[in-house]
Amino acid sequence: DGGGGSDTVRRKRERGGAEKSGDQLKKRPRAASLPTGTNDCNEEDADSKIDNGDGGRREKAIFNLSDAFKSVGCHVSEKLAFRLDRNEGGVFAGEDIAKGELLVRVPEHATIAPVYAHRPDRVMSDSAKLNTFLASSSLTASSPTSNSTSSSPSSSSPQPRSTMTNYERTLLRLLFERRNAESKFKTYLDSLPSRFSTPLWWSSEAKTHLKGTEIGSIVLNDQTEKRFFETILPTLEKAKTMFGWEKDPDYEEFKWAASVICTRGYHNGSNGPYLIPFIDQFNHSSISWATKLKCAAGVFLYIAERDIKKGEEIFTKYGDYGNAQLLHTYGFVEMSLAGEADTERACNPFDKVSIGIMDCISEAASVLSETDEQIPIAMQDLTARIGELTAAKITDNSANGKEEKIPNSPRLIVPGALDLTLGGPSLSQTVKELLTLCFLDEEQFAEAAKLSTRDQVQAALSSHWKEYEEGIYTVVLASIEKRIKSLQLNVKLPKKSPNCERMVKAASFLRRLELVILRKHHDDLMNMIRELMMRDTTLLME
Repeated sequence: DGGGGSDTVRRKRERGGAEKSGDQLKKRPRAASLPTGTNDCNEEDADSKIDNGDGGRREKAIFNLSDAFKSVGCHVSEKLAFRLDRNEGGVFAGEDIAKGELLVRVPEHATIAPVYAHRPDRVMSDSAKLNTFLASSSLTASSPTSNSTSSSPSSSSPQPRSTMTNYERTLLRLLFERRNAESKFKTYLDSLPSRFSTPLWWSSEAKTHLKGTEIGSIVLNDQTEKRFFETILPTLEKAKTMFGWEKDPDYEEFKWAASVICTRGYHNGSNGPYLIPFIDQFNHSSISWATKLKCAAGVFLYIAERDIKKGEEIFTKYGDYGNAQLLHTYGFVEMSLAGEADTERACNPFDKVSIGIMDCISEAASVLSETDEQIPIAMQDLTARIGELTAAKITDNSANGKEEKIPNSPRLIVPGALDLTLGGPSLSQTVKELLTLCFLDEEQFAEAAKLSTRDQVQAALSSHWKEYEEGIYTVVLASIEKRIKSLQLNVKLPKKSPNCERMVKAASFLRRLELVILRKHHDDLMNMIRELMMRDTTLLME
């Protein structure tokens, strides 16, 4: 989100030269990204406040970014044009750009980072007090025995933790710079939004529209505020004392900082998150991206990976994320991939629906039980079977009279979930093996349990697959039908508000998109079951 640009582009736009203005440039195709706004669905639309307040501040800062960071080694191509429209921005090609051209270069020392491995002598975020604090301070973690679910300080005794995570270091640097009136990052900080459209900022009413989706349980049971009071606040209070901050740290400030890092933070392998001026102004596309972040010798780069036409928005790719992940982490869905969400064309290549593997095991226990009373017993039996084969089998490898017992690797791999995508099969190999195990009779299971290696168990289960194929399909079909039912539940609509309508629209799109995937696999499994029944009927007739 947002925008920034080179000094040359800015001046051309100001004096009405040949360069296209933000309004003349091609409209951004990511039509479903959510404008930021109030986190209360019952308040009035805040778009006008954003345009005249937050947007004005951000636009001024964005146009000044190039001047502010030029002296520290940053470079922005003069062919780029940046736009901030109703608090949503984008990076466009002001001229034709050839594949291989440098778009943006930002050295590590010009970022807000947890640690600096390159040119520490030039680091902009350089404070002796801050560096001492980050090096010596211990964070406070909640007691592992705490059962508190309150969003207020825990009553349990916090336990000290010796080191900060990289995330926490970046968070503290960001808050330190924000509270520092003389910060060299002031222009960058002014370019950041003050509100976000991720579900963390949604009201409770709006969040209910995500119930049943991939991110529904995560959002509805979010522990961010609890974590702040139990883990982050004690450290911020120590920072307030050391740095002489006048204002007490609070949850709203933390929520803003956490959202900045969540929506704009980049990683370079295990290093990060980094907050990188200019780089974070590029929007995401799963399909039509033209550049991806590279890092070499402590320098972050955007290089054109294909030819880009004048007026085209230049997208990057944040990662291989489906719409559920994009909404949860960045606050938007790629609704522009198709005009209709109820078709397969609406999905991006990484959309998926995950069904918990234990839900499938539970359905297997139901299928294998003659009465409801037998289901818990069947579930215990299946859980015991899985536990026996996932436990390492000890092999006696005694030699030269010396006893030596070696644990083998697990003989059965238990997937975390049944992942369904548009292009993939309904059942992965590991899911097939696990569900086949559930259907084995006592004698077959006893034989499988004697086997010592993963390869042997895999071969044994594969040999029984055809025998239980129809039952396994029935189990998966029942799991999918249950998930479809949860997505079709009616959700109470909140009071009308344009901002809330945008949130509900995104949540509704996600629900319908997941239904497309589920129904596709439902129909595929139904067809496979019919084929099996026809095959069995033909064999009986013969």
